[in-house]
Amino acid sequence: SLAVIIVGNGILCGCTRVESVVIPRNAEWIRNAAFTGCGNLQTIEVDSENPHYRSIDGVLLSKPVTRIIRCPEGRRSVKVPEGVTVIAEGSFADCRNLESVEIPDGDSAIQICAGAFRGCSSLTSVKMSSNVTMIDKTAFEGCDRLSPKPSVPGGLSESTPESRKAARDETGWRRGPTEAWFVNWHRAAPLAARRGKPLFVLKAGSDWC
Repeated sequence: SLAVIIVGNGILCGCTRVESVVIPRNAEWIRNAAFTGCGNLQTIEVDSENPHYRSIDGVLLSKPVTRIIRCPEGRRSVKVPEGVTVIAEGSFADCRNLESVEIPDGDSAIQICAGAFRGCSSLTSVKMSSNVTMIDKTAFEGCDRLSPKPSVPGGLSESTPESRKAARDETGWRRGPTEAWFVNWHRAAPLAARRGKPLFVLKAGSDWC
């Protein structure tokens, strides 16, 4: 059997000549800051037999596709793949060449987590999906050329301690299924009714619940 590979933060930090990275099939854990400082990185490819990760158009994603883990820092434009429900914490952070992002409509709710686009200083265009239900207040921190900052369609931009904790967990601090959760009953209930799906409601009254 192959040894398990863990790709830690900063493993290629400052490798500005690197344009492509290939993730082997036995990579089991990849931190989203593993390739920080690779300003010319265009693609992150993944071996097709890797059970945990995959790549679409050079962007690193979870397998199955529900979560963006890392966008290469050298990219100028990105279209979020269908099926993504979580744009994870720091997944686009410090992509200083990034100018435009498109988040297409789909069937699933999408949350944009803390610092997801932090430091994208060239970002000027974000095409928002109507399925975006949560944008953390720090998601577009340092995107000085982006005005106005994106907000949830309908004006409901939510970021609670509970939603930030869930977002952090999805970046790899805790393993588990990757799903986007509504934090607003008035948005969740009508959507469930339209789709004919049941609701699972989690209500926590204190830290120990």
